[in-house]
Amino acid sequence: MLLDDNLVFLDSATPQTGFSKAVPLNAFWKPDREDPIPICLKIVDGDLTGVTALTVQLQQGCAAEGPWENVPPAKIVIDDSKALVQGKSLGWRFLPPAAKNWLRLSLTVTGTATGTGKIFAAVVREDEVPWENGMYIDGGVVKG
Repeated sequence: MLLDDNLVFLDSATPQTGFSKAVPLNAFWKPDREDPIPICLKIVDGDLTGVTALTVQLQQGCAAEGPWENVPPAKIVIDDSKALVQGKSLGWRFLPPAAKNWLRLSLTVTGTATGTGKIFAAVVREDEVPWENGMYIDGGVVKG
């Protein structure tokens, strides 16, 4: 996956309540008129042990300083700690079509992260859909 550092919200960040870095969509002439723009939001480096719930809200603004407003219905609520494991994709595959020029993530964490798990989030170049068990064939034999 190719990444542009300007488009990374969170780079292996310990989950805590607060806001991510603001990300510009100024590489696009009119972001709301583009083809679907992929976003990656994943748990990396381990499980989010100790976190009992995680809420992620996408926010938009006209400038890096805001003012900020929630992007409806771009909100993810995960209240099952068993779902907060390494490699888990947390939500959206694409940005909502009406996204404005600047975006950030608002995180609300319930519990205290005691594990090694971190959160990675970025606007990315291509949609990441990794292979899963049963999707790989070697010599005519399905693996996994």
